[in-house]
Amino acid sequence: MFITLLVLFTGLSFILLYCLYILLCAPFHSLLAESVLKASGRHENQPMTFGRGLRRSLKMLGTSLLKVSAFLVISLLAFLLSFIPGLQWVMIATTAGILAFDSMDYSFEVAGFGLRRRFQYFLREKKQFLLLSLGMTLTLLIPGLTFLALPGAVVGAALEMKVKEKV
Repeated sequence: MFITLLVLFTGLSFILLYCLYILLCAPFHSLLAESVLKASGRHENQPMTFGRGLRRSLKMLGTSLLKVSAFLVISLLAFLLSFIPGLQWVMIATTAGILAFDSMDYSFEVAGFGLRRRFQYFLREKKQFLLLSLGMTLTLLIPGLTFLALPGAVVGAALEMKVKEKV
């Protein structure tokens, strides 16, 4: 009983820690993706005014809260499924998919993609997301490495999007 509660507490702690990480780092990852897209010539340089910056920050906060809520629900369901023998792989695949989508989502935000266009891109570029998911899965092997690798994944996703989509 104690071991089950410990595993449950640890799993839920990691999920909540990742959600907190997303909320805290979202503005920085967005700026990182925007810088990469601008440096690559795929995003137009628009002057940033205070009002525009404030609107964008509030929009990113709203998007982050929505994304964290969705990720939390999906992660909790996958976590519960992982207790069923043989379905542990569902948790791993779900986690990797969330990491890949989250890494690419900052470029989608900079490009002004709506939710429908984001999912269309996701469905069209399944191979790209699968490869990004596999790379992020490897970071799960070493505790804490995922948090260090996420900024690199954001940059890599922005560079890959640069090739695939007109921003």
